[in-house]
Amino acid sequence: MSKLIQHERPLLILPELAAEIGLNEAIILQQIHYWIDKKKHVIEGKSWVYNTYEDWQKQFPFWSVTTISRTLKSLEKQGLILTGNFNIMTFDKTKWYTIQYDAIGQFDRTNEPERPDDAATLDSPIPEKNKQKTSTADSSLSERAKFEQSLGKEKVTEAISIAKAKGITAWAYVRKILCNWENDRQRTKKPVRQEKLPGWFKKQETMDMPDMDFEKDREALRRELAARFEQKVDNMDGTDAV
Repeated sequence: MSKLIQHERPLLILPELAAEIGLNEAIILQQIHYWIDKKKHVIEGKSWVYNTYEDWQKQFPFWSVTTISRTLKSLEKQGLILTGNFNIMTFDKTKWYTIQYDAIGQFDRTNEPERPDDAATLDSPIPEKNKQKTSTADSSLSERAKFEQSLGKEKVTEAISIAKAKGITAWAYVRKILCNWENDRQRTKKPVRQEKLPGWFKKQETMDMPDMDFEKDREALRRELAARFEQKVDNMDGTDAV
């Protein structure tokens, strides 16, 4: 018997799931479940696993990097996995993955799948080349409760109705709708900037207004000077007559 058949570690394939989401997707999804079931990286109440496409290929040497990338994106598009970036270094773009078990429930109405015994035969965990931010504290509120707190229960119900109308039952799709609404709400909350008029503008406005008292005083002075001038002229005429 060939050593490859005898010693090569097996991959677990669930026919029912593969028929629903695709063969490649079912294989990778089961592998992601195997690693996050170890709960090595628990963040915001969810267990995550991280890896580059090249490192994934070490576990699936029969696939190209392009095939692995396309399959992971398909899982994300179907709402079966979530991706994130919890790397310490900002330039590190290695993706993190977790499974949306609620979304899988549309194919199998059981609870979260238990780890099959076959998965225990896999070798060492995914290589870890850097230290990640980890937290074992579970979130006090579920994602749905958080959205209900920020947007209101009616909005959450409306988002679920929109998803159901399109035949989508995955929470990831509902979550995307609610996130967009939250972003729109934040943009509308930004205060309108009000420009303040400079101090000299008010002074100029005051200077442009006519001073009625000044006009009266000027007119009185003009009349007084005219009267004095006429009196002086009269006096000069009287002197010339003598």
